[in-house]
Amino acid sequence: MVSAHKERDLRRSSRLAEQTLTALNDRVLVSHAVGLVAGTLDTDQHRARAALSDYALRQRRPLPEVARAVTEGKLDPSALGSPSNAEAD
Repeated sequence: MVSAHKERDLRRSSRLAEQTLTALNDRVLVSHAVGLVAGTLDTDQHRARAALSDYALRQRRPLPEVARAVTEGKLDPSALGSPSNAEAD
């Protein structure tokens, strides 16, 4: 009985570690894409992130998927368009 609990706890810990690593990798990927978009569009990070987010929403695609397409060169940042609700600093 005790080993069954330990095994279940180990599986739960493993799933949590995997989910955390995936979330961290997604954040790094999105940050990289934001930098590429900001540089390409000659804009600030807030507007670049908004452009990425708006595009992902319009295309009904997850933000990390759009970010990956940008970082891999499969999506030109100029194709994202202007962000609709970005606020200037």
